[in-house]
Formats: sequence, C-alpha cells, structure tokens
Amino acid sequence: MKIDFELLQKMVDAGASGAVVLAYLKDQYDRDEKRRAADRMRKTKENNRKSSENLGFPGNSARFRKLSANDPASMDEAAWDQVLATYKAVGKWSRHAGPDPESPSCRCPPALLEKHGIKLPAGVQ
Repeated sequence: MKIDFELLQKMVDAGASGAVVLAYLKDQYDRDEKRRAADRMRKTKENNRKSSENLGFPGNSARFRKLSANDPASMDEAAWDQVLATYKAVGKWSRHAGPDPESPSCRCPPALLEKHGIKLPAGVQ
C-alpha cells in the first residue's frame, strides 16, 4: 500500500481527527487489497493453466486444441507421449485421446503404451 504522506499531513493540519485519518487509511488498504486479490486470482488461474499443460492435460494445450475430440487417429507420437505421460503420472486419461488403455477399443499405439510402461489388460491387443 502506497501512503500519500503529504495528504495525511494536510488532513492533520486541517484538524482531521484520528478516526478520519484511520478511515482514510482503511479505505486505501481495502482498495489495495481488492486489487491484490484480483492479481492473486489471475496468477492462480495462469499457474493452474501452465501446470495442466506441463502435466499433459491436452484440453489446455495449443497442440491439442487443433485436434478433433473424436479423432485420436490424427494424434502424432508427441501428442500420444504427452497423454501417456499424464496417465502414468496421475492416472487420468484424456478424453481427447479416445478410450483409455483398459478399454478394448483403445486407439493408442501399443508400442507407445509399452514405451511408457503401461500394460494392456489380458486379451487386449
């Protein structure tokens, strides 16, 4: 909070009571606090977005926004690597990548599943 000491001095010189000066300071603090709260909210949203991209949640990644949610066949190896790394780290499969590896209709290339150490259920190829 930036305090305007000249204004405070003028208030005191004009005979303002301590309550008036305190009310002025409280008002300034409240205005600054609202601005700080808005900044914290903006930074939190930005940090969450960056974290989700770093974890590989494709919904927030520019590369995945270009892909059709119903067409995992259009995904390249780097996109699959990102989805699989997230799945391995946090156990969350991207809805943009089609059915998860536990489904018989999973469209992820089996070689990439093996590369990430993800085992297919018995009977699934």
